[in-house]
Amino acid sequence: MDYYHNVRTDLIEPFKNQQGLKILEVGAASCSTLLYLKETKIAKHVTGVELLEVDPELQNHELIDRMIIGNFEDDQLDLENDFDVIICGDVLEHMIDPWKAVKNIYNHLKPNGHLIFSVPNIRFFKVLLKIGLKGSFKYEDSGIFDRTHLRFFCLEDAKELATQAGFKIEQCLSDLDVRPNNEKISLKDKKYLFHKFTFGLFKELLSYQNIIYSKKIKQIN
Repeated sequence: MDYYHNVRTDLIEPFKNQQGLKILEVGAASCSTLLYLKETKIAKHVTGVELLEVDPELQNHELIDRMIIGNFEDDQLDLENDFDVIICGDVLEHMIDPWKAVKNIYNHLKPNGHLIFSVPNIRFFKVLLKIGLKGSFKYEDSGIFDRTHLRFFCLEDAKELATQAGFKIEQCLSDLDVRPNNEKISLKDKKYLFHKFTFGLFKELLSYQNIIYSKKIKQIN
């Protein structure tokens, strides 16, 4: 599946029945998710921030209210401070200082606004096998060992990323619970079946990706 054109329905699950939201996506890629949010009227206003010009036709689509090509960490981006939801789908692990970035995100949300983000799970069993048995941390072109990943997170680290900035964790899911682009979780998936038969005991080892749904509650100095 093309990452840049993927609709992240897994990230918008908590507010899929709402309408008229103001939403910012950091790492918007081709803006496929933002277009989906606008077309379904979940959002009335969408803003995207993306480091690269991925698909100019979609990034400049008439339904995209504002598109910024720039680095969320380095650039002084002129962003509003009244977003209902900010989405970061597999982007924080690429940042030099994701902790600072999340604190910055806090300031762009309205009171009780939501930050929703996903990060790869470095505790995934295949990662442990590769490091523990093969003794290798060889970087790859994609996946958890993507050579552009600068930071790595287990579930507890991902949760702390939000709480240290003043967010309350509302829900933690993984690819075992919900998939992007309305992709069905197949009963033929051996990993998923093992997860179910073991009553979720090994969920953190079987999850390829963790998804954190959090709510802005108080400022942490």
